[in-house]
Amino acid sequence: MPDLKILILFVLAFSGHFILVVASHNRFYGHPFSRILGDSIQLLHVFLGILGVFLIWLGVLQFSNWYESKSFFEITLSGCYVVFALITLFVLFPVKLMVDSSFRLPLVQNIIGNYSFKKECSSGRPFPENFFLNQCYELRVNEIQIPFGLSSKSRQNHLRILHISDLHVGGLKNKCFFQKISQVVSELNPDLLVATGDFVSPLLLALCSRSLLALTQLKLLLLIQLLLILLLL
Repeated sequence: MPDLKILILFVLAFSGHFILVVASHNRFYGHPFSRILGDSIQLLHVFLGILGVFLIWLGVLQFSNWYESKSFFEITLSGCYVVFALITLFVLFPVKLMVDSSFRLPLVQNIIGNYSFKKECSSGRPFPENFFLNQCYELRVNEIQIPFGLSSKSRQNHLRILHISDLHVGGLKNKCFFQKISQVVSELNPDLLVATGDFVSPLLLALCSRSLLALTQLKLLLLIQLLLILLLL
């Protein structure tokens, strides 16, 4: 069994690695890529995410051997990635949080609805539709008030905009789910409706088994990484 120092260093480096995985997900998936290019980026993203776990483990072992032998530290890819992951965790990520909080508008946000249509819309099969990680039949409605410094008289003529995203047509979601979405939209009665991606499920996942469709990209990646950690330990 590895000693406590190795485990602590691995957990810290893995945390930085996971932040990088999430950041790359948000950075690249927001672009209007073609479907083939988008699926290729998803494959590369998952591959690099898994590869990063092995690089971190090798780098942590290298640091441990260097510390015990007091010998000259040899620069390797795995060691450099461990350092970069730690810098991300302790420097880049806190700086990003501070910058985001400094330039963020003073918004008032409330969760006004959490809906689950799993019982009404799923086929009743225990897997994958009722798998505990499957959230494809769930809907959350947030209300955000954006102040513009208007007078009290002008505020009465407010504009109610409904933004809906991540419909993912073509996966496990069926006609029943979208009928439920339509009912919720009608009840909210917005002045303007804005729909943004993801509109459809990736072609790569659509060609795979329905069990893979039950997991989102990040949850699937995290599950694989946790299994790898258990195997390495």
